[in-house]
Amino acid sequence: MKSQTINVNVGSIVLATGWDIYDISKLDNLGAGKIPNVISNMQMERPCIPEWPGRGGKILRPSDNKPAKNIAFVQCAGFA
Repeated sequence: MKSQTINVNVGSIVLATGWDIYDISKLDNLGAGKIPNVISNMQMERPCIPEWPGRGGKILRPSDNKPAKNIAFVQCAGFA
């Protein structure tokens, strides 16, 4: 294809780059699969939704179902 510039008036732009779910049990250096409170990003993000059943927008520790006091979030810890 030949490169070209197109000008368009829009109200918003959505950029979705996509990603794949990574098996966090492969991240044993971070305690995944060994330490119960090491969870995936999906396990952390879904409960943040206020309407999520039983969570009310709170991050609860899997080990005792109590609210987390401190959270460390590791980005790009693994790859396929």
